[in-house]
Amino acid sequence: MGIYREFARLYTCGAYPEYSRRMAELLPAVLKRFGANPETLLDLACGEGTFAVLMAQQGLRVTGVDASPEMLRFARKKAEEAGVEVHFIEQDMRLPCP
Repeated sequence: MGIYREFARLYTCGAYPEYSRRMAELLPAVLKRFGANPETLLDLACGEGTFAVLMAQQGLRVTGVDASPEMLRFARKKAEEAGVEVHFIEQDMRLPCP
């Protein structure tokens, strides 16, 4: 994930996290509509952690997975600053090809 060595900071400071914020606003209504009341959430390709942190603030136990250590550094800091616990894992979410 070499591209994120430099891009992670720009990603975090730019408009990119806005999509995650919007999804965090919309998801509770979608879950309610389908009668889902989850206690846990898995955020694959969690990036800089915006969505994971917002979901943790809503009371979910969240695990965020991303292959970029640079993005996870921002995610961990964001969770710490928000005062929420999110379990972040550095791992490629793709299955290995045989």
